[in-house]
Amino acid sequence: MIGSEFRTTTRRVPRASSRQIRLAVAALSGERLAARDDQIWIAGQRAGRLGPTRRRTLGLSVVPEERHGHGAVLELSLSKSPTG
Repeated sequence: MIGSEFRTTTRRVPRASSRQIRLAVAALSGERLAARDDQIWIAGQRAGRLGPTRRRTLGLSVVPEERHGHGAVLELSLSKSPTG
């Protein structure tokens, strides 16, 4: 479940590749929709089939590692930029 609650484990998790990270960010941000609405949860609500705008209204913020091509206004702080 994604949301305000994160669970930790003691097992070792393999390091993700950059492709896996890009896919995960796209899935969480809404750039790629999940197959079912209950695969991603934000603030206690199903968000798997919601687009980026609706996910932002639920409180999701995504700051891509490379902000130049993702609509960020580089002169603004991250919290004031459209991607924040």
